[in-house]
Amino acid sequence: MKSRPVRPRPFRNILCPIDFSDQSRDALRTAGELAGGPPARVTVLYVHDPTIAGMEAIAFADASLANLRTEMKDFVAKVMSPNRAPTTRYVVLVGNPSREILRTATRFRCDLIVMGSRGLGGFKKLLVGSTTDRVVHHAAVPVLAVRSKTRVRRRTSKRTGTTRPLRLAG
Repeated sequence: MKSRPVRPRPFRNILCPIDFSDQSRDALRTAGELAGGPPARVTVLYVHDPTIAGMEAIAFADASLANLRTEMKDFVAKVMSPNRAPTTRYVVLVGNPSREILRTATRFRCDLIVMGSRGLGGFKKLLVGSTTDRVVHHAAVPVLAVRSKTRVRRRTSKRTGTTRPLRLAG
């Protein structure tokens, strides 16, 4: 008796958390490409983390939580072509990002999470941790962590001997 090859089931409900960074832009583009084959729904999620509200106030000085849905739609329109993801849902939540991402994936029965990865290393990762890392370790569905196309190379300062990131197009 011959066994038939098993064809992978396409993803039908993709969650893509964003934070308006280059990494989330690349993840959203990837989610749109994955959703474009057989039509799939993409849920775009933004989680407002009150613990870093000061930094967000600087980045989004004129955007309130009520305006974030509009900001998200504009961001998605710039990144993802409309024919890629025929159905897009926009969700704005307040709380711990990794916890809210996992809850949203369960709530909307997502079968894939696509998110950006900053590639934190060493002490910084140990100190602040990584939302992507927490989601990868606790998600009940597959997680695709998308690295940014912008490469980061460390450059040693001749004067101080310390290293600092240098952005390269790439």
